[in-house]
Amino acid sequence: MNEIIHEIEEKYGSLLIRDGARFLLGLQSFGELYRQQTRCIYLPNEKQFYQYSPASGLWQPQRQSEMISQVGLAVREFASRRGIECELARYQRPAAIRDILTYLEVQAEVETAFFFSSGNWVHCRNTMVELTDSGEWEMRPFSP
Repeated sequence: MNEIIHEIEEKYGSLLIRDGARFLLGLQSFGELYRQQTRCIYLPNEKQFYQYSPASGLWQPQRQSEMISQVGLAVREFASRRGIECELARYQRPAAIRDILTYLEVQAEVETAFFFSSGNWVHCRNTMVELTDSGEWEMRPFSP
């Protein structure tokens, strides 16, 4: 985890910025941390976030309100782990979270072709089935 945070901070700046006696949250850095932790994607032509569901094997569209709630919880967890819940409480407000989501839209952007597979797959309720080059059907686990 420290290596991931180091890479994020190298590219986007500090996750936590000390401003006198209080902490500020690096919004762009936090957006990237959230993206890496959740593996969410954003389709700009649909103006839509998606999150992968390991249980169903599907990418689920996320309403704006769902993203605000999920990012708010992630900010709370991040602050709690560092013992600075009070200092970062202001970043759990929808207005601050929308700023994080603005960065996240760019960071999580993928092309529409993301959902098109070049393989021969059938999505089933509890597994994936692949038609192999040898003409056999093989069961595979769900995977993003």
